[in-house]
Amino acid sequence: MFHTVVVPTLTYGLDRLTLDTRHLKRIDGLYFRLLRRVLRIKASYHSQASNQTVWVSKQKADLLHFHKELLRNSSSSYSFH
Repeated sequence: MFHTVVVPTLTYGLDRLTLDTRHLKRIDGLYFRLLRRVLRIKASYHSQASNQTVWVSKQKADLLHFHKELLRNSSSSYSFH
């Protein structure tokens, strides 16, 4: 859901702009702030969790979601009636 709604909204129209390092850092910061909210990780000054830790948590959440979807789809396709 995050990559379906948030990322396209955040990046809409950026291909037309000339971005410098300052802009890229701000976009990166916003991305990780929003990702922390989705994953329910407190802000870095409270939790001391680095962006790398948040990224690993996101990867684990994506993998868990993938496995749940896989199990749900496989159990529904093998109904024995």
